[in-house]
Parts: sequence; C-alpha cells; structure tokens
Amino acid sequence: IMNNKVIFVGKEDFVKEVIRIINENDISQVPVIERGNAVGLVSESSILNENIDEIGKKKVSDVMIESPPIIDKHAKLEVIIQLLKFYPILLVKESGKLIGVITKADVIKCLK
Repeated sequence: IMNNKVIFVGKEDFVKEVIRIINENDISQVPVIERGNAVGLVSESSILNENIDEIGKKKVSDVMIESPPIIDKHAKLEVIIQLLKFYPILLVKESGKLIGVITKADVIKCLK
C-alpha cells in the first residue's frame, strides 16, 4: 500500500513551490519535514483557506496544519483505514526514518 516516493517541503519554503509540487506530482498534500521530523502538512485546503492574492508571499509555515500521524511500516490495514477516516495522509517510519506515505488513494488502489 505504501508509496515509497516521499515528497516533502520545509517550513521556510514558499507556498508557490508547494503548489508547483502538488501540480507536477498530481497529489493533494505535502508533508513538512524539518531535520528528519514531520512538523506539519500543507494541503490543497490549507492553501485555499488563505487569501489567494497574497499566496505568492506566504511561506509554508504560514499555511501548514498539524502533522499527520506517523505509523510503523507493519501497521495493520484496519488501523490504516481507521486513521485515514480522520487524516488525508499517513507518514510511515522505520527505525526512526521516514520511508513512505499512505493516502486514501493508495488504499483504494489496492482493493480488488
């Protein structure tokens, strides 16, 4: 289920860069990572909640929301599904290192 391609930004990056990343990668949210730790999340909604005329001047720290849950790579599917009812994305760590992300779309793709 896990997507090994972890795309992230830092708190000091500009929101314009996040918008470019979202558009180029066809994703809805981007984790905010500082020194290897998740510190927040920038989502389409958190961007749209801002004054669009001023978005070019904003930094990630201005628009990010709380960090999504971090789960172990061996988490059970039932746990993943329950968490995704409340969060748009889950971060996956192994031995303290971020190794992947799981979104609702990832779970849907694995259902057959």
